[in-house]
Amino acid sequence: MTPGSLVAQAPDDTATGTVPVVVTTANGTATSTVTLGTAGPSFSLLGDAKNHVAGIILHGSTYDVIGPTGSSLGFPTVAAKKGDTVVLFGVGFGPTTPAVPAGQLVTTAGVLASSSTLTFNFGGVAVKPDYAAITSTGLWQFNFNALPGGLPTGDVAITATVNGATTPSNFVIALQ
Repeated sequence: MTPGSLVAQAPDDTATGTVPVVVTTANGTATSTVTLGTAGPSFSLLGDAKNHVAGIILHGSTYDVIGPTGSSLGFPTVAAKKGDTVVLFGVGFGPTTPAVPAGQLVTTAGVLASSSTLTFNFGGVAVKPDYAAITSTGLWQFNFNALPGGLPTGDVAITATVNGATTPSNFVIALQ
């Protein structure tokens, strides 16, 4: 997160379109408007300047953090490869079954609503997750049980689209 930015979870609401937002802090009040839709997907980040998505490669009971192989991000990371079991994280992917109320503790994971459509694109290659659910307050988890072959390598552009809403296009995932 950068100085001056704000992360918030929208309350449950059936309204869509332009809605008012008021933010009050010790420094005063700011008002604006945002466009509210049924989904506004985005990936969680590792916090580096290159916009690497937050994710892990599972190895049984251990894991590696996904990133360029080495420690260029300030901590050890490994690029994902064909066959790896990968877990990615994001926010704003829309309604779940059962419904998970905004801001509530998650006691049962809410999977993506059956009426939703979800696709991931890894550098031009469509990849379908094996699992998509809210697993903690506002946080989505996406499991890929085995990355397919044929993916590009390096810092690869990644997007996800749900019900016609697409993540920003500036995210990357490190692949080898």
